[in-house]
Amino acid sequence: MNENNHLKYKLQLPSARRHAESVQGELLPAETTIRETDTKGLNHPLLSLRQMREIQVEQQAIERQGATEVAMHQIELAVDKMKQDARMKGERERESLRSQHNVRCDSLATQAVHLGDEAIHSVVASHQRQAAMLEQSSCSPADKAMLSELFDQIGIRRIDKISIQHGGSTSSES
Repeated sequence: MNENNHLKYKLQLPSARRHAESVQGELLPAETTIRETDTKGLNHPLLSLRQMREIQVEQQAIERQGATEVAMHQIELAVDKMKQDARMKGERERESLRSQHNVRCDSLATQAVHLGDEAIHSVVASHQRQAAMLEQSSCSPADKAMLSELFDQIGIRRIDKISIQHGGSTSSES
């Protein structure tokens, strides 16, 4: 390994970094020992540069593992957010579909009421025509009474005029 590469390694300990900076470009032999003052003020040999490189490699591996754990945590958070977003989107879509369904049901109910009204008016008009034909026909009084009773059963009464009885209310037509 080139001697210049020794100084390119980041030194992790503050005093070792200071020492390397104080050398300012001087080349250190591979087995140079760096000394650091401990908290009690005693000097002790710290590590050789080779040992320091090994420690640095281990620290970088630990940092990479930590970065991997952080990345995994961020991925887990992103997945949780995507699940939550999907859940909320599903709820909005369900609510939208429910609303559309309610609108369609209301529309169909309104159409059914209109169709029912049209059918009732059509039946009433048909029975009115039949009653008018019966009135003008030359049937026997017994046949007229039987047909009048039949009309009474289906909701049309024949008195002097033709009346329509529907839902408890009576309206007259001439």
